[in-house]
Amino acid sequence: MGFEVFDLITEIYDYQKNKPIRLLDKVSLKANPGEIMAIIGAIGSGKSTFIQHLNGLKKADNGLILIHNESYPNQSREWLKKVGIVQQFSQKQLFLTTVADEIAFAAKNFEITYDLNHLCALVDLDTTLLARHPRTLSGGQMRKVAIASVLAAQPEILILDEPFAGLDWQAQTELTQALNKLAANGMTIALVTHDLNFVYEHCQKVVVFSDGKIIAEKTPKQLFTEDTNWQELGIEATPLLQTNFVTFDEQAVKKWLISGEVDNETY
Repeated sequence: MGFEVFDLITEIYDYQKNKPIRLLDKVSLKANPGEIMAIIGAIGSGKSTFIQHLNGLKKADNGLILIHNESYPNQSREWLKKVGIVQQFSQKQLFLTTVADEIAFAAKNFEITYDLNHLCALVDLDTTLLARHPRTLSGGQMRKVAIASVLAAQPEILILDEPFAGLDWQAQTELTQALNKLAANGMTIALVTHDLNFVYEHCQKVVVFSDGKIIAEKTPKQLFTEDTNWQELGIEATPLLQTNFVTFDEQAVKKWLISGEVDNETY
């Protein structure tokens, strides 16, 4: 199950300037089942605002969101069940006293039968942690608990805001494996990220936001091989990106992604 967005417009009123400001300006896109879609752009470009519309946390002034070709009333139980969201500071989503209770909360709320062992397996979370207090876990473990708790509601679309922020390499690797497994099973995943390694290696589509608008929608290969103005996108250019290479050397890209080194002779 994927989703489509048509001409989303959201405004706030700037009392200092005495005029409305558009946070989202005619945003339209489509995400397909089993697809991992990256949403990138500068800080304040509208990325987080956009994803909060996808499950009704924010309501657009105009436009339409379709989940598998159906629209739902804002913040209805049906909508919230179909679209799960994991916020950037996911530890703030954790408020119960054990990992088991935390993971099961959404399932109980929606009166859904759940299997804790299965939910832990989906995100590669050690079941020996189920009796622990969530606040005693590492950052990576808490992120997994937050995702598992969202998955307990059996959503068909998973939205994540900066899922790799603050995680060490091992935790990022484990989370990447979990997301790829979910996508392979048909889940649509959309995530805001500044991790271009993940974007290149694991995403099928990249959407670029700027000033509340989508200014590009491409495959990672297109984005990395074209003469992309990374500074304009609000993204810090690595040495490889600064080369603005014309011919695509996949092995050189993978070498940079793994080691951070660039073969100057190649470019």
